[in-house]
Amino acid sequence: MIQAFVVESLDALQDNEPKIERLSDAENIEVVNSIFRVFHTIKGLCGFLNMRVLHDLTHEAETLLDLLRRSQTPADDSIIDLIYTLFDDIRALLTAINEAFTDEAFRDETREKIAGIRTHIDRLNNTDQDATEPAPPLIIVEQDFDADDRDEDAEILQKFIEQARELIDSTEQILLTLEKDLTNRALVDEAFRNIHNPSCDLQQSIEAAS
Repeated sequence: MIQAFVVESLDALQDNEPKIERLSDAENIEVVNSIFRVFHTIKGLCGFLNMRVLHDLTHEAETLLDLLRRSQTPADDSIIDLIYTLFDDIRALLTAINEAFTDEAFRDETREKIAGIRTHIDRLNNTDQDATEPAPPLIIVEQDFDADDRDEDAEILQKFIEQARELIDSTEQILLTLEKDLTNRALVDEAFRNIHNPSCDLQQSIEAAS
């Protein structure tokens, strides 16, 4: 399931990266929506898989893109550069998740990147304010998303749930085989990969999401 999440996310990054440069056109709302959905979908799946570091990073990126699309503000060069960098940062986190089944090693580094994103969010929030008017404090909240976003997330989540069930069934068969042959190292390794991540609460999460 982790591998499928990584592959799907990397594909979404590759498909949408050529669109980043077009964020400088404020009227091209579909481009903003497409990149927003990349961050939004990865964030949602990270919440399900308990990948908190990547979840927090994509949440802030999603907030920035949502601010652009709500204000219809064209992205300047600094924001475009930031989003290119975010795509690379997300790829690095996905690679770590694929190899280690966790993103915790990137927590401190990601905290600094989130601070950089918030600097741009502050700047965009203050762009249209009168210079004499004090800026309100920045409040980051979960953003609304439309029915298409919800449908897309539900479809992807359902795919992960089905894959998780297949892993559970596969692991059960492996354990039955191991009862007769505990020396089969390949089967032991496969069972470990199946259950290492998600955690032992996976079955409860699957039933709750069904």
